[in-house]
Amino acid sequence: MDTLSLPVRDASEDDVRAFERLRSLLRRAVATADARLLGEVATASARRGQQALGHPEFEALTGIARRPGAVGVQIAHSGAVAGVLFDPAAPGLRHRVRSCLRALDTHGIRATRTFTISTTTQEILHGPAHRGGDRPSGPDAPRRPARLPAL
Repeated sequence: MDTLSLPVRDASEDDVRAFERLRSLLRRAVATADARLLGEVATASARRGQQALGHPEFEALTGIARRPGAVGVQIAHSGAVAGVLFDPAAPGLRHRVRSCLRALDTHGIRATRTFTISTTTQEILHGPAHRGGDRPSGPDAPRRPARLPAL
């Protein structure tokens, strides 16, 4: 889905302040490798996105995620993809993920993929390498102007 072609909702001053705070918390979560804080930021961002996207399954998704101890949920900017986030270092991860998948299935929310991540020291220090993609990157790449400056 080409998210750059989607309509943009005008942001209020409250939106800008809220996203500035979330961005600050996200930086802290990444800098300290705090999975729980990362999940809280993702969930708060997804909840704010509900104002524009209005997913009828959102409350069910967040409830299902809480039961097995997920750290949060995420919703893609397009609204076409959602995810349940777990701390990979927490005990009983496989059991908790399976429990979540069963609950999602029971509720009629289809899971299309599960995956785990691992990091190397190189990634922790410098971030993962950009692998390219179908959209050009760089300062001269065509893009839609942002409605939220500094975000």
